[in-house]
Amino acid sequence: MLRPKITTESGSGYPGGEDLQHRYVSGNAEHGAAPGPRFAPAKFRPTMLPTTLVTRSALHDQLNSGAGKRLTVVIGSAGAGKSVLLSSWAAARPPGHTSWLCCDRADTDRVRFWTGFIEAARVLAPAFGTDAADLLAMDRAMSADVTASIANDAADLPAGSAVIVDDFHAAAGAVSRDVTDLVECWPAGTAQLVLATRVDPPLRLHRLRMAGELCELRDRDLYFSLRECRDLLANFGVQVAEGDLTLLHQRSEGWAAALQMAALSLRATADPVRAVQALDVRSQAITGYFIDEVLEQQPTEVAEFMLDTSVLGELTVGACEAVTGQQDAAALLHRIHAANLFLVPLDDERTSYRYHHLVRPSCGPGTRRVSRSFSCGRANGWRAVATSGVRPATSWRRSRPTGRSRCCRTGSCPTTCTTRSSRRRWTSA
Repeated sequence: MLRPKITTESGSGYPGGEDLQHRYVSGNAEHGAAPGPRFAPAKFRPTMLPTTLVTRSALHDQLNSGAGKRLTVVIGSAGAGKSVLLSSWAAARPPGHTSWLCCDRADTDRVRFWTGFIEAARVLAPAFGTDAADLLAMDRAMSADVTASIANDAADLPAGSAVIVDDFHAAAGAVSRDVTDLVECWPAGTAQLVLATRVDPPLRLHRLRMAGELCELRDRDLYFSLRECRDLLANFGVQVAEGDLTLLHQRSEGWAAALQMAALSLRATADPVRAVQALDVRSQAITGYFIDEVLEQQPTEVAEFMLDTSVLGELTVGACEAVTGQQDAAALLHRIHAANLFLVPLDDERTSYRYHHLVRPSCGPGTRRVSRSFSCGRANGWRAVATSGVRPATSWRRSRPTGRSRCCRTGSCPTTCTTRSSRRRWTSA
């Protein structure tokens, strides 16, 4: 039977004052049993806090208000500062009362996710999840018994404990049903369950909200205020005129990633011209970050839709259908908004939107698409060059043709393909 073994080394960087090294050893390895999941120590450590940290006491108070509720969620776009916020909150909490699990793509394996969840919580109680871990090791499957056992052990955690699961979106598709079941029986009076994610998790949030059992922080909470923007620049050793500060805040809309890049640029130069460019925050660094952290992570149809519609100052279903020629524009708009992909509603009815001020330049004429698509066994390279017209993505030109099949937009493939795999790379021209 596989049993987790924890060794600890004194150190820093963890809320409880300890750095954990987690590894799995097989209790019957001599019999050739399959090894259990193995985790890097960093999986159980909060994000290292930067020296330029801005303490956000109001958000800490909001997180504290989640105590006594079944679930706390921090939902925000890439670069909004979710991990740093939760790490700073964890560091401010009593030592030994906070556990941390950082998800990655490997956690779409349900057994791996729950084994990691159990292991993370053992910083709070070394015997946590013993029965659940045994069930997982024996059955190699998640079950209602495992969920019940985890909930029972959570009820015995020290009062005021918090279990934080960061980057939950990486595992949500596989484990949301299990987490929903756990939330239903979570001992809210003893421990706080906190999930950080880029996308609204399918955990019956509306039901929890109506019952008063949900604490939630979203982009509107995470975006920096003007005062916080000033404090961040000051922590970088940068001072700007009040008018320039206001301009930077307006253009960045308080997006933490953009503010940090601007602060780094301002600190690195005394050249007035480059300082102005940093204040403009529409730099190659921003575009590169958006491409890597947003476009690259989306399904092709979503990324192409964002490129097509980036020419619009106001996005309505009719305008998007006219620009893209797609009849499912309403569904795609809803999907992009639900995924926190920098789409800002302009009315309460969610019939009109705009992109974040920095998204339109990142998706605009300077962005091109290079795709390697394999269809019917033939590879074709495509390069999309956005133009200044109203239909940038439809102006793509084909490059290096190698056969009849081609990488296609919906409905335009001239061949009947039963299998197709594609890899794409978004680059900045």
